[in-house]
Order: sequence, then structure tokens, then C-alpha cells
Amino acid sequence: MQDFSTMTQGQQFQAQRHRISFAMSNFTLPLLRGVYQAFGGDMLQCIVLGEIAEHNAGRWLAREDNDPQALEDLERHPEVLRPCNALSIAEATGIPRETVRRKVLTLIENGMVYRAENGQLFVHPSVPDKFESMTQAMVPALLEAAQRIQARLEP
Repeated sequence: MQDFSTMTQGQQFQAQRHRISFAMSNFTLPLLRGVYQAFGGDMLQCIVLGEIAEHNAGRWLAREDNDPQALEDLERHPEVLRPCNALSIAEATGIPRETVRRKVLTLIENGMVYRAENGQLFVHPSVPDKFESMTQAMVPALLEAAQRIQARLEP
């Protein structure tokens, strides 16, 4: 994968930084509005859910040879997902542990997260379905923003 970090170090970035910020805002503001609505204004709940999902499935999905369908099978979760708990989520996000615990309880009540018998937290396989329409709407916007930004960074 290409290292894009050097693209923001040169004069081209400095010369185009306002237009780059504008292109990013054209993507991030609609995304944030959608997330805000999807979580009833509770952005911390979204962050906690995202961190649990990333912690659980990030390594699995990063490997191209792993079957993403394995994530649909609850019985395979202990084998394919990396477990986490409220403390690890609090440490990863910087959100106080008690706040994370309350958000986790809400996510469990809403069926987005479940707690295994050993107390570990897992994202429920139905979560991607709940956000599929938002994802489908946002992918073209993300790709368009990326193209606009890349065009601004090319000499």
C-alpha cells in the first residue's frame, strides 16, 4: 500500500490546503450528519461501537485470504474475532470507562453488541446491515473526495 503521508509535506499541499479542507468537509459533514441521526445524536455511542468492531474484526478483515462471511457466524466469533472489554475500549478511545460501560449497555440493548459468557464484547453480525444504506451512499462521496484531494496534490 502506498504511503500517502509524504503528500502533505510539500509546497503543493500548503498551496492547496484550503481546497483540500473543503473537499474533506464535503465528505465528512454529510457522514457526521448521517451518524448523528443514526445514533439519535449520541456520537459517543457510535465511537464505542466502531472501536469494538475495529478491535474485533480489524485484523481478520485486513488479511485478504480471510473469508469475511466467517464474521456472520456467531459460533465462529471466538475463533475469528479479537475480543475486547470496556477497559480496552476506554483506553483506545480516551472516553472514561464508566461512560464506555453505559454506552456498551445501550449497544447491547439495541442488539448491536453482545457480551460472551466470559464477559468479552463482540459486535453483532447484523450491524453492517443496519448501516448498509448509509455506507452505500457514502462510498461514492468518499471516492469523489479522494479524487479531488489527490488531484490537488499532484504537481
